[in-house]
Amino acid sequence: TAFAGNGQILNVSGKGSAGENGGPSGDLHIYVNVRPHPIFERRENDIWCEMPITFTQAALGAEVVVPTIDGKVSYEVRPGTQPGDVFKF
Repeated sequence: TAFAGNGQILNVSGKGSAGENGGPSGDLHIYVNVRPHPIFERRENDIWCEMPITFTQAALGAEVVVPTIDGKVSYEVRPGTQPGDVFKF
């Protein structure tokens, strides 16, 4: 599935306003404007969230609560996690 990008125009045939004199409906044009989010960042078709953890949590492992677009989830940080490690949900 491809997602619409900022500044993109989506065209939906036959879903616009009713045509004149009983003619067919026109096309619907949707202008996409992607606003920044305070927690999530879009990188191409992925949604990213930076989750800072302490040195102790990274070294020894820990359970942390992570925000997602569907709500918060619990995640188990593995012992020995290194700076810059990326985890995919």
